[in-house]
Amino acid sequence: MTGMIICFGDCELDAERRQLRRNGKLVSVEPRVFDLLVELIRKRERVVAHRELVESVWKGSAVSRSAVNAGMSRLRSALGDGQGRVIKSFPRYGYRFIAKVQQRPRALPKPALIGRTRELDLLASVASEARSGRGRVVFVHGEAGIGKTRLMETLALRAEDAGVPVFTGVCDESENPPLLWPWVQILGACVTALGDDVRLTQLADHGGELARVLPAVRQRFGAPSLVEENPAESRVRLLDAVSRAIFTLTAKAPMLMILDDAQWADADSLAVVRQVVQRIRQTHLLLLVADRTAPALRRFTAEGNESTLCISLNNLDRLATAELASALSEASFPERKVAALHDLSCGNPFFIRELIRDPEFFEEGSRSVPEPIRMLFEGDLADLPPIARQLLLYAAVGDLPTFSLAAVQRAARLKVGEAANAIDMAVRARIVVPVHGSADGYRFRVPLQRIHLRYALSRQQQDQIRSALNRAQARGMRERG
Repeated sequence: MTGMIICFGDCELDAERRQLRRNGKLVSVEPRVFDLLVELIRKRERVVAHRELVESVWKGSAVSRSAVNAGMSRLRSALGDGQGRVIKSFPRYGYRFIAKVQQRPRALPKPALIGRTRELDLLASVASEARSGRGRVVFVHGEAGIGKTRLMETLALRAEDAGVPVFTGVCDESENPPLLWPWVQILGACVTALGDDVRLTQLADHGGELARVLPAVRQRFGAPSLVEENPAESRVRLLDAVSRAIFTLTAKAPMLMILDDAQWADADSLAVVRQVVQRIRQTHLLLLVADRTAPALRRFTAEGNESTLCISLNNLDRLATAELASALSEASFPERKVAALHDLSCGNPFFIRELIRDPEFFEEGSRSVPEPIRMLFEGDLADLPPIARQLLLYAAVGDLPTFSLAAVQRAARLKVGEAANAIDMAVRARIVVPVHGSADGYRFRVPLQRIHLRYALSRQQQDQIRSALNRAQARGMRERG
């Protein structure tokens, strides 16, 4: 499967880069569960027995059938295979991968990174500094879809071309992610790649602690001690072992580590970042941390620390939007469509890409937002209470790009305090922003969000809300007059 992408259902597997994607999104999978999937795909022409999986995936460790079943349960969850349409169970014997598989070469290089020349040059300079033995931590900040991952991938390709190993950990957005999950991914892949490298032998001093979270270390240095100890002390020892392992691996040889989606990182993973910041200048490590939370730097260290740098990505301007649109569509975009594309996307590269895939979206009339964008917007709205969502629905139906909070409050029949609280939550969620120079004027930060909310309503509901808004506006005018 080297150099090939394995496609099945809504999933894609890149065994060489140890990545699993579902519906285009990277899925966090424990190393052993990932190996289990690879093994089943490789032997998909037959049923693979439990004992065979223990030998190939668990390397002959003394594990029970229940351990294999537990690993399979986590794999099914990652694949969304609750109905057994991907992997079929053969009770008391084993499993078989039954989904239809297609293989394709790894995608051709994406269009050149557009609109990020300054940021990429800055990262390249910092990477050169790290290779020479003055490690750095760079926090890459920006909203969802702004291009944080794309920027880091571009630098990673340059690093790999220069012979610098790259290891990536993606944080899990679930409420109870696995312990130190991004670092488990990074160090697990690192240990596997090192093989019999002398640096791996140097981890022996930390092996007992690391074995608690890293199967690859457990296989090399044995199982951790089961002696009970104070939980707080145990946590401190583990975090110290992880950070020291990072220092050991990068003390003399350059390495690039990427921690993506840090807005979902657990407290312990963030604590490791803070420990790395303190000593990274004595290493050859460049650590990139992608984070949506602003300001990202303050979550990890005091501003002004010479080992850290924060890069904030802004939306693309209209010229860069046109360049990206032409690169993605392999054709020149007319000025009219470029203007509409930029206005709707606000220059967000993710929105631009998804809108390019649906050129009819630019035509006038009722339209639904592309599914990937819709899912992102629903995530933004998920934490808002019903009253806040009701207020936004009324605001979305208005005919003007801005709306009056007082008019929407009256039309939706909300109390003044309810409306004030609702708009505050919508502003904090970065769905709407105040209109400069207006006492109670607001607008949707991204016009697509307004279209998404409006499309959720039937034509009859839109007409009813529009009538209520007109009545509220007329009443407001009478009261002022």
